[in-house]
Amino acid sequence: MRNPGTLIVRRALRRLVANPAPLLSGLGMSAFFLIVYDAAIGGIGFLPEFGGAGYMAFLLPMGVISLLFASSAGSAQALSRDIGSGYFMRLALAPVPRSAFALAAILADSAGIFASSLAVLGLGALLGAPLTGGLAGALGTAALATLFGAGISAASAAAVMRTGKVELAGTIGSAVFMLLFLAPTFVPRELMGARWLQVVSAWNPLSYLMEAMRVMVSGLGTPSAVPIAFAIAAAVGIGGTAAACLSVRKVLN
Repeated sequence: MRNPGTLIVRRALRRLVANPAPLLSGLGMSAFFLIVYDAAIGGIGFLPEFGGAGYMAFLLPMGVISLLFASSAGSAQALSRDIGSGYFMRLALAPVPRSAFALAAILADSAGIFASSLAVLGLGALLGAPLTGGLAGALGTAALATLFGAGISAASAAAVMRTGKVELAGTIGSAVFMLLFLAPTFVPRELMGARWLQVVSAWNPLSYLMEAMRVMVSGLGTPSAVPIAFAIAAAVGIGGTAAACLSVRKVLN
């Protein structure tokens, strides 16, 4: 007899494949941003602040991060459908921990984010970004994005389970998306014109994620950003997952 937990995970992965719209939306958004912003302001890539790697190398982490906000809503939407149809309550009779229902959906989102991150890096290479970090740098970047994206996915799922409002699935991702414009996303901190923006970017967690990705992918920046970024992503991932697992009780009680 098959393990019920395995069946739940396989079902979540099949649903991801059957409904790739959130993943494709994230990939489309990332491709649009990379192409348009490189065409609009990529001419500044000759400046010494970009380390001689070109503007696309600096911009590429933005493409990886931006895909998270569309891709990470899938688990919340899937759980909302299961709750509305009554399927979620029937699953509660299975001999597995109740948290497995949420974890399976988050795992499916994570798998999609990992694959999408590698796809964005491949697109960046086609657009001229030097992937000097090789396979290790690409896998490290995808892992960092997946860990952080899983936290956003889990937080979205927790919000939906606690409120029953599926529209909240994308709200959390949209709120975090705004942080991109308060980080050194398009230019290094030293080229930011406003002092207050430099200060805000220093406290922005997305700043460290993108700086770490630049180090791993293209060798730009300070290597010390990498452990800081993974610590931030781990905190978001673990915290969001814990919130989602606790929120399952709200649905079943």
